[in-house]
Amino acid sequence: MKSNIVLNFLPLEEQNFSFTIYRKLKKGNEKKPKEAAKSYRLPAKENKEENWTFYWVSFNKVDGYEKYICEASLNPYLTELLLFSRLKEIAKERINTQIAKITEKYYTKRIFFSIKEQKIGKQVVWIEPYFLKSENELGFIIDFDFIKSDEHLFDKEVQKLSLSLDNYYRSNKNYHSDKFDFIKLFIHDILPKINKLETNIFISNKLKVLQANFLETKIYRTKNEKTSPSQFMGIKNNGPYRGLETKPCFYFIFKPEHTDYARDLVKALEGKKYNTFEGLNKMFEIDFDVSKNSSNIKRLSINDYSKEEINKIAQQLNNDSSNKIAIFIFPE
Repeated sequence: MKSNIVLNFLPLEEQNFSFTIYRKLKKGNEKKPKEAAKSYRLPAKENKEENWTFYWVSFNKVDGYEKYICEASLNPYLTELLLFSRLKEIAKERINTQIAKITEKYYTKRIFFSIKEQKIGKQVVWIEPYFLKSENELGFIIDFDFIKSDEHLFDKEVQKLSLSLDNYYRSNKNYHSDKFDFIKLFIHDILPKINKLETNIFISNKLKVLQANFLETKIYRTKNEKTSPSQFMGIKNNGPYRGLETKPCFYFIFKPEHTDYARDLVKALEGKKYNTFEGLNKMFEIDFDVSKNSSNIKRLSINDYSKEEINKIAQQLNNDSSNKIAIFIFPE
């Protein structure tokens, strides 16, 4: 079964292009020179897939750096940096007043564009250069965000403008479609002003459509390698894939006035209370049968849940070297 999905990704219209950089061989662990943008692995010679090593890279002409013609596909992460640098330059040049924020972290380089502004903050759309490895395509991720003003406290109005709440301050069931509306506004109103990064580099105004495959139904393995599409029914019919290696000791810990609640729970675990659950013995092959006066089912009485009482219970449990399962009962 197959279906199409739309990614929040705007590809470049032309993927095969080249650009000029200036580079200098990086020596060991030397610190980044001021004139360099970053270091990247590149081949020693142009268009050769051999002798790759690290170079300091600049997009501007620098003394002591060699000119190098770089294919977009050679090192996509270097091309991502070029796309971000060009987009930042063009956005500042053409629509500087609509730039809400620029993030230039090591792995995250985003430009936030203001779509709607209120006193308490800005509803923005950000884009970030990205290499879509599955399709071998370069482009920009795009998404919605809300930037709260520093002086405004977080409240329901902020949640509404962040789209997590709807106009009636309830959980926003249309969250994704509302985000998509903002993305469409950006594509229609802002993108045409900044989509030309170079003479041969254009950002598409159409989101990437991919064909998605559906996962097959989960199949669970149970005892003796038998399988079932249902976890519960598989174990009920066949038993657990692997049982416990050692017999556990169950400790029921409760106040004396809660004895009836404890009895109900024990009956349920024995499989004597609900038709849907046949008990730990049958379902999980765990020895649990009060009628046999089992030594692995014990009761501990507790007066309250003060630190002193809890420490007393903990000490009793520590004195037992068996595999312990402690069950505290809190009816309230």
